[in-house]
Amino acid sequence: MNEMKKVILTMVVLAVSVSAIAQSIYADSWDPDANADGNVGVTDLLALLSVFGDYDLDNDGIWDSVDDCVGAYDECGVCNGAGILEGFCSCDGLSLDAIGECGGNCLEDYDGDGICDEFSGPCFGAEEITYFGHSYELVEIGEQCWFKDNLRTPYFNDGTEISLTFDDNDWYWTTQPAYCYYNDSEVNISDHGFIYNGPTLLSELNVCPTGWHVPTDGEFIELEIVAGMDPDEVYSPGWRGMTGNGGTSGPGYVLKSTSLWDDFMGMSGNGSDSLGFQWHPSGTRISNGNYAYLNESSFLWTAPENGISFIHKVVFSVDGIERFPRDLNNDDGGFSIRCLKDSE
Repeated sequence: MNEMKKVILTMVVLAVSVSAIAQSIYADSWDPDANADGNVGVTDLLALLSVFGDYDLDNDGIWDSVDDCVGAYDECGVCNGAGILEGFCSCDGLSLDAIGECGGNCLEDYDGDGICDEFSGPCFGAEEITYFGHSYELVEIGEQCWFKDNLRTPYFNDGTEISLTFDDNDWYWTTQPAYCYYNDSEVNISDHGFIYNGPTLLSELNVCPTGWHVPTDGEFIELEIVAGMDPDEVYSPGWRGMTGNGGTSGPGYVLKSTSLWDDFMGMSGNGSDSLGFQWHPSGTRISNGNYAYLNESSFLWTAPENGISFIHKVVFSVDGIERFPRDLNNDDGGFSIRCLKDSE
């Protein structure tokens, strides 16, 4: 080491005699062990020589003037690059697919079994979903995936119980989420599901399965348009899409089920159910706790906006759909719920 120091010091003296600038900078402060590693070696020599016109800024032992990369290559082979970007799994911008394959083409693993689902459409190939022990058939309508039946769960999706409330006074006065079934009779559950009160909709908890929700007014209107509703009248209050009493071409007729509806003036009140929505005549529970309109009418909640839910209603005698607002902060009625899959 002492011999190397002598060589370097000799070069310093020679360099100082050649470069007045270098002398002015380093005459009093130059340390032969420039990188302070306890050894005087090639890196120190290059550091000394860099004073006279070349550099090795990355300390890799190669002059910067001939170095392919002054710095370091990232994992993608880019000099001083950022490597694989966040959200990607490869240097060429590929991302993980639904089963974790980098650059794969699997769009959905709906059941989480690690096997790519073969699917098309908004239901991702699923024909039913089981929720708290009951299986609901699914139907694709336009770009939406719907339950084909009314909801019948006594829980929010986190397992919180909803109160089963039969007593008329309790139903009228409660401010807590509550449900019942028509005429307090379990025989009506199979075709009509449960009836829910307004506080169920106002709750911060979700009554539909994870990945599903109570449809908004706008989302229900999308369904109506697919069923033939004139887009110019979808937001009108009251009845829309009617073609006349007993008509058989309006959006209500298209969405009503093919059975259970009462007759009207000698004509069947059933619909064509041509889209598979299977809208049954499930009736309602009015504010005094009484039940009404089974086999004649059906009412579906939509998600509230600023405390207002727009109810969508069909009846046995017309082929249109009524739309009217209910203030959930001052409403004691009860209606059915259909769940809609979250959009991707």
